[in-house]
Amino acid sequence: MQVINTSGYGDLTFIRTWSDGTIHIGKLKDGGYCHIGGPPVASKRDLESAIPSGMHLDEALDWWENKDKIEEKKDRPKIVIQGDGSYAFDNGDPIESVADFVAYIPQGPALDAAVLWYVEAHRDKIEQNKSDATDTAQQTTANKEEIAKLTCVCGFVAKRVVKEDGSLNITGLLAHQRVCKVYQAGIAKAA
Repeated sequence: MQVINTSGYGDLTFIRTWSDGTIHIGKLKDGGYCHIGGPPVASKRDLESAIPSGMHLDEALDWWENKDKIEEKKDRPKIVIQGDGSYAFDNGDPIESVADFVAYIPQGPALDAAVLWYVEAHRDKIEQNKSDATDTAQQTTANKEEIAKLTCVCGFVAKRVVKEDGSLNITGLLAHQRVCKVYQAGIAKAA
């Protein structure tokens, strides 16, 4: 299984995904198919383009043909609209992601409205996840820069030691460079 944090639809859990290079579709853990970015599959042709012939395509096409005929099961909760206009399962459990809507609501205006509500209601959480991803990317860049300062041309990486004033102690790298043949050869070429 793969959990993907989408920018507009929150976390989606996929059992399997397929791509033809332009279309990337996944089978959701709780049933149904959607594009990897979150929007529900809108046409049978998308399934046929992304999923190779065989068992998986047959399952997807069967889902497509029967997607509007969601069976009612007594033990399966229903999605209901609350008094405040929000959505929840009839047993009181919250909607966890757009995947819940795709699995329980047939294609059409009701599904579109539910997805729109989810995106609007969870915009802060989605924006925070985007911000967290940006912070992680910035931290990764800072880590790469720090590692570059501790790396010899031969590939040796010195132990990270921080001085009391917070600066990086590179004495381990300097000690290595004094005996490194690759580093010494580079200095000799530069001279």
